[in-house]
Amino acid sequence: MKNDKDTLIELLANEDFRKWILEPTYERDLFWNKRLENNPDKVELVNAAREFLRSLEYRKFPLKPGDKDKILSNIIAQTSIKTGPSEFDPKRKRLRSTKLFYKIAASFLLICLGVLWWKSSLQETSENANEQLAIIKKENPQGRKSTILLPDRTRVILNADSRLTYDSDYGKHSRTVRVEGEAFFEVKPDVSRPFNVISRDIVTTALGTSFNVRAFDGEDRLEISLKTGKVKVKKLNDSNSQGQVLDPGEGLMISQGGNKIEKVRIDPLITFGWKDGILVFKDNSLQEVIVTLERWYGVKIKTSGQPHSQWKVNGRFENKTLEQVLNSLGFTYDLEFEITGKNVELKF
Repeated sequence: MKNDKDTLIELLANEDFRKWILEPTYERDLFWNKRLENNPDKVELVNAAREFLRSLEYRKFPLKPGDKDKILSNIIAQTSIKTGPSEFDPKRKRLRSTKLFYKIAASFLLICLGVLWWKSSLQETSENANEQLAIIKKENPQGRKSTILLPDRTRVILNADSRLTYDSDYGKHSRTVRVEGEAFFEVKPDVSRPFNVISRDIVTTALGTSFNVRAFDGEDRLEISLKTGKVKVKKLNDSNSQGQVLDPGEGLMISQGGNKIEKVRIDPLITFGWKDGILVFKDNSLQEVIVTLERWYGVKIKTSGQPHSQWKVNGRFENKTLEQVLNSLGFTYDLEFEITGKNVELKF
């Protein structure tokens, strides 16, 4: 049975694999992503090989085209110890082996030297890399929604009063974004680079799926709701937890600090309707209605007087103006209102 070192050596020796990492094409993406789907236990090894090959790019040597592949192939050839076919090589070539004892010793020596050289390269270039790395922020004020297409073609619908941030090297080695507020994600599949959303101290991981994250400041809980595919949700720094997996139609309600986590069935219209311009209330209090309307329409609302009864608002408003919504509420709750620019007064 092959161990991890054997598989790693075979990957680095595979010319087609190296070209996929360093010179990706649509056809290579299809081929290697399919192989990873069929071999999910090899994803970590593939990521390790990817990081090593890309780290070679940090140092610039005066090499002619093709020289780097030849040098790497020669080094790998000296460490090859397998006689059977590679499970990753599309041509199923055999790797010849002679003098097993010396090759094993040489392989460990070269790998150790490679790791030391790699760490040295990263240390020397980390300062420049950090200087070049930038944080990209997409932000919506109250009253505005937007659609964002990330570099990997993942589609994000960002709600009003919400922020999305990610590093400028997003997609090169990993796919991680941070959300404050609310966003709906349609994730581009990539088995080797899972998509991660960090909200407060919770990370949601998906391979290819669509889901909603709601984490507004001032709200007691964080909500993660799945529309299609699968996601795994866990605390950001909890390496001992396996997290919780959601199926379509399920959601997690997480209290501030993550002390209470509840899995629930969601109402798709209430959870996802906002991205299509559908405003839904279900047993909402007066304060909840005010916060939602302020965020939705970008206004400031104040009240005068006291309502005659407790508000338990239920209703659906599709692409309606603020005036239309308040007129509808006024019939039920004996409400008058006055709109002056961005200021609204509710009179009871």
